[in-house]
Amino acid sequence: MSETLEETRSPLEEAAYQKMNKTVGTGSITRVVGPVVDVQFRDQVPAIYTALVVEGETPMGEVSAVLEVESQLPHGVVRTVAMSSTDGLQRGLHARHRSTDDDACGRIHARSRLERHGSACRRQAHPR
Repeated sequence: MSETLEETRSPLEEAAYQKMNKTVGTGSITRVVGPVVDVQFRDQVPAIYTALVVEGETPMGEVSAVLEVESQLPHGVVRTVAMSSTDGLQRGLHARHRSTDDDACGRIHARSRLERHGSACRRQAHPR
């Protein structure tokens, strides 16, 4: 007899999970100053600590970066911090909300390692 691991959530947990993992679509980079990148969204803005992914082709070549939302500014703008070099990032590149299908499960956690198990994500602290 094979056992299937299925995660069950209460209605409150399910609502919180859906809210945390709701995609907000695509935004456009409006400003790059060192590791700080401002991204403007037309409709809904992503939550603080949400990961955004930037991938695109520029005159410098292919660029790829992960941004962490640090604050929400007026007019649909979020201020982010890049998790790697911002070389090659420029205004007009599109940033998309990192979905739960991506490796980091849509969130960046300081000093944490994320592990995927089926469709759910678990957080495990790094040993100190």
